[in-house]
Amino acid sequence: MSVLLLAIETPDNLSIILCQLASLLAIET
Repeated sequence: MSVLLLAIETPDNLSIILCQLASLLAIET
C-alpha cells in the first residue's frame, strides 16, 4: 500500500514501474 501512495505522490515513470513490479511480486507470492 505504501508503494501505491508513493506512486500517487510522485507520478513518475519509475514510481509507476516500481508499483507494477510490486503488484506482480504480490501476485506471484
